[in-house]
Amino acid sequence: MTAKRFDFSSDLTGERCPDTFVYTRIKVDELLEEGCGGKVLRVIYDSVESWNNVSQTLTGEGLAVEKTIEKINGRDAWVLYILLSLPRPSNKS
Repeated sequence: MTAKRFDFSSDLTGERCPDTFVYTRIKVDELLEEGCGGKVLRVIYDSVESWNNVSQTLTGEGLAVEKTIEKINGRDAWVLYILLSLPRPSNKS
């Protein structure tokens, strides 16, 4: 398996829902404010619940998110790769 490309990384192992979403969202917003649009943020979770919930919420907000399970330091980790971009406008009326 080839390593995925990312520009920034955040390790949220040890954190739990809903804090994981808050920390992820803060990091995304900070990087966007710094002009890092188009870059990729990797976020590592040790909870499948956090991984699923954060992915679902960010996708619902219009961000491109890829979910993977990887071995990091010999342990399974749930990882999101988030393309840093302004959320796409919703088509909801």
